[in-house]
Amino acid sequence: MKAGAPTRTHDEYLSRLAPAQRKALQKLRSAIRAAAPGAEECISYQLAAFRHDGRMLVSYGATAAHCAFYVMSPSVMSALERDLAGCDTSKGTIRFQTNRPLPAALVKRLVRARLAENAALATMRPAKMSNGKRAAPPTRPASRSDPGAADYFRKFKHPFKNDIQLVRACMLGASPRICEGVKWNSLSYRTSDWFATLNWRCREQVQMVLHTGARKKDNTIGKMDISDPRGLIKWLADDRCLVSLGSGGELKGNLHALAKIVREWIRRL
Repeated sequence: MKAGAPTRTHDEYLSRLAPAQRKALQKLRSAIRAAAPGAEECISYQLAAFRHDGRMLVSYGATAAHCAFYVMSPSVMSALERDLAGCDTSKGTIRFQTNRPLPAALVKRLVRARLAENAALATMRPAKMSNGKRAAPPTRPASRSDPGAADYFRKFKHPFKNDIQLVRACMLGASPRICEGVKWNSLSYRTSDWFATLNWRCREQVQMVLHTGARKKDNTIGKMDISDPRGLIKWLADDRCLVSLGSGGELKGNLHALAKIVREWIRRL
């Protein structure tokens, strides 16, 4: 390859680095591939990047001063704030030195949270404009998690805490209108009013309660108005339901459906 020629592959990118940086980033590359085996390697903005189902996922690179892992999502960084304690971070970036590579377990959690966020974004159809054309596709949400939510989650104990991290990313990714906070002593989500709350009392799986907020609304959602092809919903009342997501692989398979249910729900509030 000629000196100064554009980088075309991850191997070419890594070959241009100092040995210590190459070793650290190769370890990061392997951890990303293990967490997202279906992701495609590519070069984006002269960084070694990964694309999944047509959407950018994460990337990595190096400067003279440090190595960097680009998570590309402030909301995921916020949701996993506890895991990132002690790391050198800014927005969607984690910087690290070659003698302190990122743990594979941390990389796995970050990548899986990004997969969940992208899965939620993928189900959002751009609205049609007046000229009949599709509007621009939805952008990745900025950080919309209240600092109190991060503090709550830091102290929170649950057998499926890692799965709940994926659900947090999915909820925020379902719509740019959704914000996260703490209400009724649990992680909750709102647009103009609260509409979803984590059922922390359930220890066998992850469950989310969808509702219409603290005040009784004149309109009700209606049991037949929410599409539920996977059978996740159990109606508790006309304006309240329990969404059971399971855990592990089952939960990951239900994230697309959760995002669709949430968007239908907030449209009817």
